[in-house]
Amino acid sequence: MRPNSPVAFILTAFVLFPCLSPGTARALSPAHLWGKPFGSVGAEAGQAVAVDPSGNVYITGYFSNTINLGGSNLASAGGNDIFVASYTAAGLHRWSQRFGSTGDDRGAGISVQGSYVVVTGQFAGTVSFGGSNLVSAGSTDAFLACYIYNSGVHYWSRAFGSTSADVGCDVAISPSLQVVLVGYFAGTVNFGGSPLVSAGSSDIVVAQYAYADGAHVWSNRYGSTGIDQGWTIDVDASSNVLVSGTFSGTVGFGGASQPSAGLADIFLAKYNSSGTHQWSLRAGGTSNDYGYGVDTDASGNVYACGIFRLSSDFGGGALVSAGIADIYLAKYNSSGVHQWSKRFGGANFDIANSVAVDPAGTIAMTGYINGGVDLGTGPVGGGGSDAFVARYDADANPLFSGAYGSDLTDNGLAVAFDPTGGFFMTGYFAGSASFGGPTYAHAGADDGFLARYSVLPSEPVISAIEDIPNDQGRRVKITFARSGHDQAEAGEPIERYEAYRRDAAGPAAAPRGNSTTLPTREPLDLGWTEVGWIHAHGTNGYGIDVPTIGDSTVTLGQYRSQFFIRAATGSMVTFHDSPADSGYSLDNLAPSIPQNFVYASGQLSWDESPVADFDFFTVYGSGTDAFGSATVVDYSVAPVMDVTSAPYAFYFVTATDYSGNEGRPAMINAPSGAGGIAGVVCALGFQLPQPVQRARR
Repeated sequence: MRPNSPVAFILTAFVLFPCLSPGTARALSPAHLWGKPFGSVGAEAGQAVAVDPSGNVYITGYFSNTINLGGSNLASAGGNDIFVASYTAAGLHRWSQRFGSTGDDRGAGISVQGSYVVVTGQFAGTVSFGGSNLVSAGSTDAFLACYIYNSGVHYWSRAFGSTSADVGCDVAISPSLQVVLVGYFAGTVNFGGSPLVSAGSSDIVVAQYAYADGAHVWSNRYGSTGIDQGWTIDVDASSNVLVSGTFSGTVGFGGASQPSAGLADIFLAKYNSSGTHQWSLRAGGTSNDYGYGVDTDASGNVYACGIFRLSSDFGGGALVSAGIADIYLAKYNSSGVHQWSKRFGGANFDIANSVAVDPAGTIAMTGYINGGVDLGTGPVGGGGSDAFVARYDADANPLFSGAYGSDLTDNGLAVAFDPTGGFFMTGYFAGSASFGGPTYAHAGADDGFLARYSVLPSEPVISAIEDIPNDQGRRVKITFARSGHDQAEAGEPIERYEAYRRDAAGPAAAPRGNSTTLPTREPLDLGWTEVGWIHAHGTNGYGIDVPTIGDSTVTLGQYRSQFFIRAATGSMVTFHDSPADSGYSLDNLAPSIPQNFVYASGQLSWDESPVADFDFFTVYGSGTDAFGSATVVDYSVAPVMDVTSAPYAFYFVTATDYSGNEGRPAMINAPSGAGGIAGVVCALGFQLPQPVQRARR
């Protein structure tokens, strides 16, 4: 709106109030695009997920009996077998493989870079990962296996172990094309260099291998006489290595020794590409605390998640759990300096298993919660143990969250971003569960799943409700961000957006003059009326022009109409509603100049105002033809006035509408009878005489 428009005084009255109100807080939910369950009569789980720059997704985990991941049936050799599978961004099967023996074999970590995808986990007995047979030395051995990304063809594989339990927990590929592994081992194990000997029942191992052939580069161990385990690993843009997990007793992670405060504490450590210690941190209380997830952003900031009990300080002051175990999410800069830390949880056992960060610094986290838990946007969940996914900005401000599952145990084990800013979640479920899309019936004990979600929440989000300028009022433009289902990959894509207005009483007083002809309506009990719609086309933002119930005016004050946007699919029962918000409209157009302004023997007359929302006329008098020096003579709703008691050389008359817009004046020279249009538009910031103001109120 122009600063010197005829509604300047209305803007003065309302400039302190934005058109968009905060609205009632309401949880936004992730927009499910597609999903895939997989299972048999046994137990299955997706343990890790990775995405390449083209949006293809890779998943690993374990299964028993026979499953189908989209290609041919895969049959386990006995116990649990490892699976690795790949799908397009749209969910089309690319390839799938199985590996295993009659023992317990599991895929635990996966990473993709360039032309290869690398998997780690554990196996027992004799297993071929596509090349020569690898034979475990004892209970379970750790493995690394590399495959060509677009076909799943074996490239190289390695095994590491002793007569005890040795496990590869996670893997990452650095920008310098080195493969880094984290896990734990017991006894004496050669990871490709000199043998490493554990100090206790299990020690942490961090090792690096050549991307091209799996050749050993370096390997380090860290541990005490207790149980120490490395659970998660990531590399930053400079190929530095970040590791998190749990330890007990006193452990040096390459720097000063870190004593645990309780049974098991969390550690977070950073190493350069040569394995040299950069910094390390511990957190935890007197109970068992675990670090399960770590990731880095483009600036080298580090994000970590896991669980803690009782009280734990992650660098910003103690966090106190609300229940048996709570979730923590913490951010550190590239030097390990605490930036922020958050806790989430209810009265039961809540766990964060994985965290991911996109290039913009947006965070996704998954795990499971028991009962209703507020992850920042309002309580979610409420069944048994539900899988959850939550999204935050770089400062931990919540964006949206959702919980999924049955009345049994359901768990989100891993999360990864795709190139569009959307993300994938994998894990397992029992019973019948929906992850935001169709309901899946489980085939056995636990079934695995893979689900893709949009960068945006399911609900459209109103960004502004603005008055439409230069109109007669009662209209606003609602602008909003699209629903996350408004894209081709969605299972039920959005077809149109509908705007609804809350049915409510209009402004407190009826307009004067002819404005009573404006439409009115009786309020409906908590009702909403559809007032506009627009087709969906997958664009990022939309705008709809809609009517309000009434305008804000100087006389009656600000009046807000409430709206929400519904994202409608092709199904009558599937739609997504935005949180409600409100805005106000203004009549921006002043009445026209009064016509046929005549002076005769102390009487002024002119034509009636033709505008529907006319309120009153104002007559001014002046000794000159300069309207700026004129003073108010009186007000009238009729097009006549007796001015014999207020003689002036010049008279002016203006029309004002119900919204307070005063039009330009007509002018008459009383002695000569010559009329015309005054050359100066009236100043609209004037105050009406007190008797008139009281009468108008």
